[in-house]
Amino acid sequence: MSLARKVAHNTLIQFVGKGIGMVLALVTVSLMLRYLGQSGFGQYTTIMAYLSVFSIMADLGLYLVVTREISKKNVDQDKFVSNAMTIKGLSGLLILTIGSLVIWLFPYDPIVKWGVVVGAASYLFILLNQTLIGVFQKYFSMYKVAVAEVVGRVVWLIAVILVIYTQSSILYMIFGIALSNLVNFLVLFFYSGKYVKVHLAFDFSLWKKILIMTAPLAFSVVFNLIYFKVDTLFLSIMKSESDVGVYGAAYKVLEVLITFAAIFAGLLLPVMSRFFEEDRKKFAEIYKKGFDVLIIFVVPLIIGTMFLAEPIMAFFGGSDFADSGNVLKLLIIATGAIFFSHLFGNAAVAANKQHKTMWVYIFTAILAVVLCLWLIPKYSYYGAAMSTVISEVSAAIFIALIIWRLEKVGLNFRIAGKSLFAGIFMVIVLFIMPNSWNFAIRGLISVLIYFGIAFLIRAILIGEVKEIISLRKEELKKEGVVIKNNDL
Repeated sequence: MSLARKVAHNTLIQFVGKGIGMVLALVTVSLMLRYLGQSGFGQYTTIMAYLSVFSIMADLGLYLVVTREISKKNVDQDKFVSNAMTIKGLSGLLILTIGSLVIWLFPYDPIVKWGVVVGAASYLFILLNQTLIGVFQKYFSMYKVAVAEVVGRVVWLIAVILVIYTQSSILYMIFGIALSNLVNFLVLFFYSGKYVKVHLAFDFSLWKKILIMTAPLAFSVVFNLIYFKVDTLFLSIMKSESDVGVYGAAYKVLEVLITFAAIFAGLLLPVMSRFFEEDRKKFAEIYKKGFDVLIIFVVPLIIGTMFLAEPIMAFFGGSDFADSGNVLKLLIIATGAIFFSHLFGNAAVAANKQHKTMWVYIFTAILAVVLCLWLIPKYSYYGAAMSTVISEVSAAIFIALIIWRLEKVGLNFRIAGKSLFAGIFMVIVLFIMPNSWNFAIRGLISVLIYFGIAFLIRAILIGEVKEIISLRKEELKKEGVVIKNNDL
């Protein structure tokens, strides 16, 4: 098998693995929704939102820095990754411990507070996973990350089934999530041994260098988490657990979907990092093509969800979560914006302009807080969703403008126009089909129509994707990396 086919094969396996992981996650969440109900799922959502705030604070932006730095030539990746992992582990342990203590100052139900204590370990393993992912991105072996995630998802599903079977409390579900993330980390750590030797490392001169590089990202990440999670936390304080449950159910769909954006943006980050140093014109070309590929998939995602959100949420959560469908109609717009934010943000990191985007996240965080304080008291979970939409769309637009201003790299909207044209036919088909038809059938038919039209008008150019893959293949060749058959 040729190297090009092996690389393409690995990429396909990665997306298939992510697809399986997404299905497992949706099945698991569906079981949780039906077992916990609005109030119980509201407690779960509050626990996860609270922990994610402290988790993101502990991230320090190391994931993106590791990916960028080890993609450069003449970098001692064993030393760099080991020190980065040590920093991440210690910072995560410290900050999550602080979070587990601070929760007792909040006016939450005791079960939520104990849930935070139990779930803290879960986010420590997530932090360690994120640092290792940069290694797999460099060697184009992200399918191994997908395999580890699928194994973790299976453990999570089994844990939830056992909790439901034994009629146990939500705390056991949280423990199951921690166990699944531990398994995910162990599998990923085992796989990483092929590429990097990770150990505790205390090279403080390198620590200083890493922390200086991550400082702008760390600030950006903190403000990013404010506008990403402030909606759920404000909702949990201002409104009932049931309201949080309705919002959290729709928000969970958003979180599952944006993993695909992270995959694609992660695929491009090492390539953009390399070409920003060597060939700015090629950097701009990759950036633009990345936007074209994303818009082709974002358009049908938004249109389909707008029409089918209510039956989707009723199917997964039951009648208790019917209102989550209307919330999802708003959040899917934010989802589309996040897809582009991943690409734009990674391009800024590749261009070493993360200190410029920091101001975007500061502004957006302030905007999100103001919007939540204004909208949530009036409109509850709809207000939280509107705040998220405005914040995410604003962030995506501003980061794109920064890249355009600093690097003179704009976006070509020719493919976007064709995608919207194909989207019109998708809308017509969804209008014509009876609501009595199963939502999956309606969705499948409309998506096939969309991609059929897009292909006919040459909105879909398979060569674009092939070129991105071939660029990564050439980069691997330069590094002397050989993908063996037993890697597949």
